[in-house]
Amino acid sequence: MKGFRIIIVGGSLGGLFAATLLHRAGFDATVYERSVHGLEGRGAGLVAQREVFRMLHVAGFARLAHIRATAQARVFFDRAGQIVRRQQTPQMQLSWDMLFRSFRNLLPDERYIGGRKIVAVTQDATGATVHFADGGEEHADLVIGADGIGSIVRSAVAGENSHPAYVGYATWRGLVPELTIPDEAAAQLFDRFAFYDTQGSHMLGYLSPQAISPAKCPG
Repeated sequence: MKGFRIIIVGGSLGGLFAATLLHRAGFDATVYERSVHGLEGRGAGLVAQREVFRMLHVAGFARLAHIRATAQARVFFDRAGQIVRRQQTPQMQLSWDMLFRSFRNLLPDERYIGGRKIVAVTQDATGATVHFADGGEEHADLVIGADGIGSIVRSAVAGENSHPAYVGYATWRGLVPELTIPDEAAAQLFDRFAFYDTQGSHMLGYLSPQAISPAKCPG
């Protein structure tokens, strides 16, 4: 509400979701994102769970759920390319970029500040203070952490030992244009979640709705 200041650390989807609802409710909420060049174009497909659809409904974007790709089943391949197992578990994929642009458009530019990296968060009886890499600082009544796996806010709340630890593997992600997929592969893969498991490796593929231009983005 008026006079109650909130800082949201992290300007990806989680931060935008929080900022949208708080701004709509009349709070003085500002997002700080460390990226200098912005986040658009970084996302591909988003396997949406019920919380995302709930957020779309609350924000008045329920129609975005219809711009999607649907995997009708999960299939598991062997090394020879044969399907060895099937699961009838339909699931929907949304466009990360479309969600980002739609929610970003709901916030005034002065409420979304990019290029300012936060290196620490401290708190006292009056609220919390974010400390920027450029030496500046901002005080707020409440600080919300939406800053991902290496969260600075998490450390302020749960201590330095809360940092994530490397578990011994890495994830690679790629996006391939639909029209470049050979017909034989398309017949096997499209409209499905496709899995291949082998010793020490796990692969999966699914369709992602095409990201649309900001001019065509709802909202």
